[in-house]
Amino acid sequence: EGLPLLAVTNWNMNYDWVQVVARLRLNYGFDYLIGMEVVTTEHSLPGKAVIQLTEPATSLLPRHLCSGGAILDTRLVEKHTAQLQIEIALDLQSWFGLKEEETERVAGDIIRFELELCQYMRENESLPPTENDEPEPSVYEGRDLARLSKDFGNIINFRRYLETSLNSTVANSEIAMKSPAYFKNLARIARLNPRPTLTNYIMYRALAEINFPRNETSTPRAGYCAQLTMRFFPKVVGEIYKNRYQRSEIRTDAEQLFDKIKGTLSESLNVNDLSENAQRTLRNKLLAFERLLFPIYKGVNLRDLPLEHTNFWHKQDIAMKFKGYKERQRFYGGDPDLDESLVEAFDIRMQLLDNGIMTGWGLLQPPFYDYSYA
Repeated sequence: EGLPLLAVTNWNMNYDWVQVVARLRLNYGFDYLIGMEVVTTEHSLPGKAVIQLTEPATSLLPRHLCSGGAILDTRLVEKHTAQLQIEIALDLQSWFGLKEEETERVAGDIIRFELELCQYMRENESLPPTENDEPEPSVYEGRDLARLSKDFGNIINFRRYLETSLNSTVANSEIAMKSPAYFKNLARIARLNPRPTLTNYIMYRALAEINFPRNETSTPRAGYCAQLTMRFFPKVVGEIYKNRYQRSEIRTDAEQLFDKIKGTLSESLNVNDLSENAQRTLRNKLLAFERLLFPIYKGVNLRDLPLEHTNFWHKQDIAMKFKGYKERQRFYGGDPDLDESLVEAFDIRMQLLDNGIMTGWGLLQPPFYDYSYA
């Protein structure tokens, strides 16, 4: 699609950013600007899953800084964004041989756009509960997506995004809008920002994902390759962690820490600053965290992936396309490895279930935890 900052590319002002991010999801599983989750059950028919439109799961800023609550802490955010802007400018200089003043301007645009996105992300995680109960997500029929786009000012063509990213019609699906505040904000900033800003943001995200880190040396590169494996094959690494750390003493350590965290959170609710409704909501959430659960992974079959005897770039392309393919399998109802209750990752991400909260086996293990942090 080209880049507006490079005169020799084929970028033009008719750039369709919705089509571009949809194709990046289709081919590589990237979730830039628009997040999507396909919810299936054992009774779901192929092509008739519930599709949830969500905030994107990834961001340029670290997750704990990209939220409605974190953005309010301007001192903390400015400290990180200043360094990130320098890194982006240096990347652009390294990749394209551009002048410093030009890359600084583009990097500043990218950071500003990211901050605008983060203002309405993860509000339920970073801001106190509101007095009103959280509304149920609006649900649209797949054949009526024009109405959904109209509700957001016809800035986001949701039908084009969904059918391109899934490579299929969604006429028989139900579409649930989980994050209306985020999408309202996305439509606003997509309308107000010039097309080059959206293009530079999207293409920088994609290029940063596939290029070697700028300061990475050719040997050793084990750390970077491990990160790629964690990104593209999380269940494989999750199974490795399970095989190494599935011991009773490790489980006991995690459960004891979990109980202490629950107790501390419960005590912190006894403050006058929180309304009764907010306290009640938070206490109900704590009650739901009854038990700490750990995943049991099925073996992941990668025998059909031709990852041997080829160069790095071809391997990475295969891995990224495999990630996109596994996402589409959920929609088609053909993923035999799918288990909605699993935390796919090996890290400390958690998922709330009916009978407790599930975390990966890496919760108290390196490189995600170090006892010297305590």
